[in-house]
Amino acid sequence: MLAIIYTHWHIDHSSGAKILKQQFGDDIPIIAHERTLSRLKRWGDPEVLLPTKTIDDDGVILRYGDMNIELNYIGYGHTNTMLVPRFPKQKLVFAVDFANNDAVGWRDLPGWYLGELIAMQGRLNKLDFDIVAFGHGMPGDKDTIRRQIKYYTDLTTQAKRALQQGLSEDEAVKVIEKNLSQYKQWRFYDKWFLMNIRGAYRWAKENNT
Repeated sequence: MLAIIYTHWHIDHSSGAKILKQQFGDDIPIIAHERTLSRLKRWGDPEVLLPTKTIDDDGVILRYGDMNIELNYIGYGHTNTMLVPRFPKQKLVFAVDFANNDAVGWRDLPGWYLGELIAMQGRLNKLDFDIVAFGHGMPGDKDTIRRQIKYYTDLTTQAKRALQQGLSEDEAVKVIEKNLSQYKQWRFYDKWFLMNIRGAYRWAKENNT
């Protein structure tokens, strides 16, 4: 038995089902979070097929022969439609967008709830797995996720400190770039790291209490 799972509603992760159904059969179910269905209905793209089966925040365990697939909802750090599949027999999880293998975040972290993102990554590492596959990038392990947690913790801590010191966004970029130079070897550093700082600074400013 085959199934298509949408990890979340973003189009780069919820398109292509039409081609798969054409190849493998129109009766293949499309499984997603119930909020993914709502978002895709509002999006209204005829090329993106709607889920045919939805689950809620409690998740579900799917059984295919002797293989189980556990679908977990562990937070809204990237979007509140995110599912994290876990394959218990293979001790593998699939983490899409909200974590990656030694890579900085996308651009200026648009729509990312950074406090919840860090908590979400922590919840991911509490799951039982040895290997984590990513939607973008090479596989990793629990240490890979720990490095992601440290990166976003360092970034948000520095952003909050810059705000407390009264630094402007441009001043914060210069200071934090120097203070977090240990991440220069990470993927997309040259393209997006300075944008990450700006996103973190704005997040800290919006959440300053």
